[in-house]
Amino acid sequence: MKDTGIFKNESLRNRVADHIRREILLGHRFKKGEHLREVELAKRLDISRSTLREALKELEAQGLVCTIPRKGTFISDFDHEDFIEIYRLRYLLETDIYRVLIEQNLLSEYDFKELRKIIDQMVEITDSDLSDQEMFIRFNDLDIAFHCYLWERSGKKWFIQMLKNIFFQLRLAMLQDLILEDNIESSASIHYQIVDALENGNLEETMKALREHILVQNIEEDPE
Repeated sequence: MKDTGIFKNESLRNRVADHIRREILLGHRFKKGEHLREVELAKRLDISRSTLREALKELEAQGLVCTIPRKGTFISDFDHEDFIEIYRLRYLLETDIYRVLIEQNLLSEYDFKELRKIIDQMVEITDSDLSDQEMFIRFNDLDIAFHCYLWERSGKKWFIQMLKNIFFQLRLAMLQDLILEDNIESSASIHYQIVDALENGNLEETMKALREHILVQNIEEDPE
């Protein structure tokens, strides 16, 4: 079979991986723990099985699928407890990142301007005529970009590495919360609160806004 279907030519493996990743993140086509049947999936996407396997290897490295020898590849089965654990890890890491940003005064006027530009784009998306699916994906992209910006400005390379190691699992958790809450306007406004608190050098208010944003009710106080 020639790879001349909906994905066409360049970076075919990456394009296929991105397509499947979006379907996993949105949870519309694939269910948790679902067995991915290579023959059927390759036929539906109009690609070769070798290209599909390369794409699945990429998704496996990101923790979105898992391969069991002699059984096949399955959608990773994340449950509520998994997401709580991921959020708690994120909270612990970001608490220290925000503390460093404030104590070492690492954010400039330019940084705050750039961060607010990202949030402005979030707000624009909430008022757009995009489909719900595309709205959630684009909003999630900007949400991740906002927090990655702050991670990078902290300069804490090992914290950043740990957050990047759970990047796709974190993105999945954030997107599912966004879909379940179905209130992206509120989510966008909380980002303004985070930036305002950072600009005012108020760590307590920063973490209060973060707790509200990531929706981890189990975190009642700074776990220091």
